[in-house]
Amino acid sequence: MRLRILTLLLTLVFSCLAAVAQTVVSGVVRETKTKEPVAGAFVLGLAGSQQKAFAYSDGEGRFALKVPDGVALDEIRVSMMGFSAKKMPLNAGKTSGIVIELTEQRAELRAAKVTASVVEEKGDTLTFTAGAFRDGTERAMGDLLEKLPGITVSASGGIQHNGKSSGKLYVEGVDLMGAQYGTVTKNLSADAIARVEVYQNHQPVRALQDLVQTDRSAINIILKESARSTWMFSGDAALGLPPLMLFEARAMLSNFGKKRQNLFLVKGNNDGGDILQELQRQSILGRGPGAYAITPGEVDGEMRSRLNPGRSYLTLPKEYWYDNLSGLGTFNHLVKIGEYSQLRIVTQVAGERYDEASESREEIRFADGTALELSENRTMTDRRGFFLGTVAFEDNAPGRYVNDELTLSGQLRTNSSALGGNRTTYGQMYDLPSFKAENNLRVVRRRGDRQAMSWTSDSRYRQGYHSATYTPEERSYNQRLVFRDFSADIRSGWNWSRGRHRIGLSGGTALSYVGREALAENLPLTPALSDVKTKGSLSVLSLEPSVRLSDAISLGGAQLTLALPISLHGLHSLDGPLTSERRNLLYPTMTPSATLRYKASSRLEISATSSYSLVRSGVETLLDAAIMTSWRSLAASDSLRRTTRWNNQLSLRWSDMPTMFFAGLSASYAAGGGDRTTASRWSEHLTYSYYLPLATATSGWGVNGSLKKYFGLRAFVVEAEGGWTENTMQEYLQGTAVDYSSAHLHTRLVFSSNPVWWFMTNVTGSYDIHFIRGSARQQSRVAQVEGSLRFKPARSLDIDATAHWLWNEIPGISASNTPLVKVSAAWSLKNATLFAECRNLLDAREYRRESISTYHTTTSVTALRGRQFVLGLRMTR
Repeated sequence: MRLRILTLLLTLVFSCLAAVAQTVVSGVVRETKTKEPVAGAFVLGLAGSQQKAFAYSDGEGRFALKVPDGVALDEIRVSMMGFSAKKMPLNAGKTSGIVIELTEQRAELRAAKVTASVVEEKGDTLTFTAGAFRDGTERAMGDLLEKLPGITVSASGGIQHNGKSSGKLYVEGVDLMGAQYGTVTKNLSADAIARVEVYQNHQPVRALQDLVQTDRSAINIILKESARSTWMFSGDAALGLPPLMLFEARAMLSNFGKKRQNLFLVKGNNDGGDILQELQRQSILGRGPGAYAITPGEVDGEMRSRLNPGRSYLTLPKEYWYDNLSGLGTFNHLVKIGEYSQLRIVTQVAGERYDEASESREEIRFADGTALELSENRTMTDRRGFFLGTVAFEDNAPGRYVNDELTLSGQLRTNSSALGGNRTTYGQMYDLPSFKAENNLRVVRRRGDRQAMSWTSDSRYRQGYHSATYTPEERSYNQRLVFRDFSADIRSGWNWSRGRHRIGLSGGTALSYVGREALAENLPLTPALSDVKTKGSLSVLSLEPSVRLSDAISLGGAQLTLALPISLHGLHSLDGPLTSERRNLLYPTMTPSATLRYKASSRLEISATSSYSLVRSGVETLLDAAIMTSWRSLAASDSLRRTTRWNNQLSLRWSDMPTMFFAGLSASYAAGGGDRTTASRWSEHLTYSYYLPLATATSGWGVNGSLKKYFGLRAFVVEAEGGWTENTMQEYLQGTAVDYSSAHLHTRLVFSSNPVWWFMTNVTGSYDIHFIRGSARQQSRVAQVEGSLRFKPARSLDIDATAHWLWNEIPGISASNTPLVKVSAAWSLKNATLFAECRNLLDAREYRRESISTYHTTTSVTALRGRQFVLGLRMTR
């Protein structure tokens, strides 16, 4: 009897334990015919017709329902746009290995009415049917994404959703590119896309789900059934005249599957397409814990130094002014080596020659009422070669995350300029080789449902040997800047959940070495600047222990996030400007912040952010040698400047998907100060920029608003935005303080319409006014208009025209550019498009811009490419 009672008790205990342990119901969603996994399906768990749990299937079609303790599900319902909804009874005790098959269902779309099948919103996931937003002008994926509400695509291929950079870009649930998204957005055919999913507040690390909150969105591209797990080829080929032989060539072979993905791309042109920007890193979450800054005209901004020369950057389409000969090749391979693990390999090579012709006129106004006028004519040739190799391993399991990425990259760059400045002819030549090696390791280990630990190790070595030669008349001046940097940042963190709180605590130590050597020979210093150091070396060891505490607090429909990062910097100078008494420096930096996000309703979201920062400039600024940045510009470092900043922002966002109306309103205020202020001296032969050890204070505020309304998806779309910003600042010119304030009024209106299949138009107009208030009041105005028109006399024939016009005005000067007009015709064949273009139809030869600052007025003119004719073939598949 005792044995029977003991057996019964043990049975009851194990039964209770099993019931408690039954908290996750998992399975896979797949398509009925092909058995391919379905990503992004909405899975709902019910008990007695009541909703108890929900989840979305991942890139492999897997789902996991977290069921409350004591609840037994009896039914699962699955829905996905483009598929018939599916209900399935759940047998008692069935918790894993569930297979749910969905049948594809075509949805009919109407151009003048937004239906649920076009835009579907479930939880934090938005799903757009790609075909509903096409108007026939889309060549690549980025062109299509630009037409989706809330999404913008940058010129280099970066993606933003609701004004914030996207954290991830997936194709079929897999991230092949690892933050270099321009290659896909600029080259993947828009015709291959069936749906676009936007995962709002997306946490890419499964082990941190429900523990670490994010405000970034991820984009997932769902391909058409015919394009999945199959090799796709697309390419372009174009030739043109005059004045020289123009060409455009592209060939891309890709295969996007669930287990394996490949992308091979070879691309080249000399018709004004800036293709190297597609290799830039675009994501802030794609690799490592840091952010990536996009430097215009650079593949990798970390290859630069203070010695690098500048290039012109215009807001015009680059086909009008970018005089280039460019080529690149990239190979990207990803293979799933386990259920959650993958290996990614990337190799890239690129090269470019860029030519530029420009002229400028500057007027500098001094406090005594005098002025200095400078003029310059320049022709420049810039050559660069770039290479990169990356091997990355990732294991993104629900209980653990491992990501290790090794990258080797380098750049060879030479630059030469011939300049005419005032009455003297000058020449500049630069040799700028750079090399970088990086390793980034991140490990996250989940401990139960409420806690996770993480470790990161980021190490980097960077080296450059940059030199410049300046040749005014019969003389020659040489400068060399050598940099050698090494850093290793090791840190660990803990994340756990307690009721309303999502708490994060991390700490670590960064050890770095900064080496600089600046050597100058016979630099043209005026007697007034003879005390400026132009030779020096710096070797500094830095130890930086840091800690970061954060807490994301759920307050009903609101979430309050508090963060306190603080670091203590210890510097030891091996040589350089620090004296023996000040060979060691110790100082703190901190950036506390508070963010409140409140979902007032399904349509209205309110957010407020306040942050304070106490930081110093980089250690490399301890090198007190001056650097010659051009033939007439000499710049000294700021000697470890300290700055404080208080930033505040309030924003309201209205998003109504059923009526397709979106609006936003934001206001900001910022104030700060520092222990050094910028100063400059101007002369006819040299401009000297430096810092004075004086306290400064700056402040600014602004208000911006925007709205966008769809009257039907393509029939009529109106977008408007505008804002006002003001700033107060202080500088020193010729030893005299210049206090001033600036204000900027910005307005922009966009109208687009595609009411019938044979007609489409888009017009964008902007008007800006800049005010400068100082010893005198200055004002400038700028108006721009861009427009496009498409006419289809037949289903297979497209006739397009685009135009750009600029007018600007500064005191004493009013200028209007000849409109830039492009006309093209395209004939659609079965698997390709034959096109002919005339660019710059009115043969505009220059582009003039005017700008003003406190004491500085500039007129700049850049040479354009002139009229060109192009005939080519684009392959859609």
